[in-house]
Parts: sequence; C-alpha cells; structure tokens
Amino acid sequence: MVLAGFLAASLSLVPVPELAEMTEEIDALVLAGKAVPPDFLLRVRRMASPEERMQIVVYLRRSGLLTGPALDLHRYVFNAESGTSQTDRNMNDTASAQVSAEK
Repeated sequence: MVLAGFLAASLSLVPVPELAEMTEEIDALVLAGKAVPPDFLLRVRRMASPEERMQIVVYLRRSGLLTGPALDLHRYVFNAESGTSQTDRNMNDTASAQVSAEK
C-alpha cells in the first residue's frame, strides 16, 4: 500500500517531456547509431497532447528507430490524457483509495 503511494508521488514529480527535446534526443540517437532507450515510449506516453505523441511516434518510425510490429496507438497516443497515462491515473486512484481507507 505504501509502495503504491510512493510510486504515485514519484510519477507526479517527473517532468512532462516537450516535443522539441524529444526530437533532439531522437536525432542524437540516430547520429550516434544507438537504439531507443527502454523507457522512451513511456516518456512518449507522458507527453502533453495526443498530437505531439503522434508526431514523435511517426518521427521514430521514419528515423528507423521504431521497427517491428505496429504500436498500439490507443495505448501510446490516444489513451494518455494531458501528460499522464492510464497506468499513472490508475496508480493515483489506487493511492488515493488507500489513503482514504487508512483514515
């Protein structure tokens, strides 16, 4: 129970990535010949708007860093409202319910 509270609090402290900084990071990865970091799509989900998230997904695909099967756009683009993912909202709801239950 306490762990969920800590996780929810730590997620709220993570800054929402901006489109410009994400494209700069993609450019740097391409120029360095590196792969996308494992947490990159999670950061994409935390972006502020669906339009920006879609731009990054397209940019990743066109730059050659996003290969393989298609992404679930509902998961990575459309279901992450105002910079928070459904998982983040569920964790926040769970943490709030646990705090209320402890009172």
